Amino acid sequence: MSLTREDLVEACQNALRKGRLSQEQVDQAFAAFDDNEHETVWQTLRELCRKTRCGYPVLQEVGEGASARVFKAIDRKRDRLVALKILRRSMGADPVQKARFRREAKQLSRLSHPNIVRVRAHGKREGKYYIVLDWVDGTDLHSKVEAEGPLSEDDLVRTGLQTTRALECAHRLGLIHRDVKPQNILLARNDELYLTDFGVARPEEPEAKLTRDGELLGTPEFISPEQAIGGEVDARSDLYSLGATLFYLATGRPPFEGISPFHIVAQHQHQPAPDPCELNPELDEGMALCILKCLEKDPEDRFESASDMLTALGRVMIGEPVQIELTRPVPKPAPKRRPKRKPAARPEPDRKLVWWLAAGGAAVVVLLIVMAIWL
Repeated sequence: MSLTREDLVEACQNALRKGRLSQEQVDQAFAAFDDNEHETVWQTLRELCRKTRCGYPVLQEVGEGASARVFKAIDRKRDRLVALKILRRSMGADPVQKARFRREAKQLSRLSHPNIVRVRAHGKREGKYYIVLDWVDGTDLHSKVEAEGPLSEDDLVRTGLQTTRALECAHRLGLIHRDVKPQNILLARNDELYLTDFGVARPEEPEAKLTRDGELLGTPEFISPEQAIGGEVDARSDLYSLGATLFYLATGRPPFEGISPFHIVAQHQHQPAPDPCELNPELDEGMALCILKCLEKDPEDRFESASDMLTALGRVMIGEPVQIELTRPVPKPAPKRRPKRKPAARPEPDRKLVWWLAAGGAAVVVLLIVMAIWL
């Protein structure tokens, strides 16, 4: 990714706060940026990066996980911002973790798709294993929903399409992601989406195994039933996780919640997924059908492939009806009840008019009686 003014502001603010740059140097950097003198800008940034990791000047740490740390760094050869992912030393001594990290680097290097974060380099340096990826300036979809609530209908369909295209590319090469979830879908400032973190991905082969017995790989809220019990997974397992992800993006909660990971996994295995329209009545029926199709318990009942799901999502996008069969009846939305009309209020009679009518009637009666007596 090329440098933006926001990147420069952030870097210079950190440098000023830590005393690495003077205000005069910052002013010169911004003047050079405005004059498109990018070499001067990058030179300034390289000067403020006193620390290097695995040969890359580091601006700041941006993420930390159980197995790796992620830094915002500079690729000096290309003058680009990159994400530098470094395996922890303690994990580097673990053969399983080391093999998984190296496998992620190799598998990502094989993938070339507009919606997959691209690997620029990987290897071992200074005794550490590292991966260099394109820097995505934005946020992940989990954080977006936590801050703003469920996605709009258009954003939800667009997310489904772009993520499914990314999975289609990986599946075509025989790679199963196995950890599709909102946290692993990045939204850039230009509204493009990127699927990332292929750390638990593996070739679609039964004998390919880099896990310990009894170890759960994946995230309980978004894991497929067969993956949760250590069974064989294929492309349809990723589609299940994508369905759970879209459910979360549409409703603001995962399809199943529980007091423990095992409780959640048990629900994935035995309980039918709730209808997302019950939580979001404004959700398009076709989109809800696509989500529920992904969340079928038996892989045979899901979309056969990412390509099939793309076809269905394409129909949703253009507003055409989607013909999808589910193994359970789809709850139909309750018919809208017409509000009962209140009976019109009767106008209250004018009391003065009633009095005069009564008086007039009495006078007529008296007159008739007098005339009868007279005659």
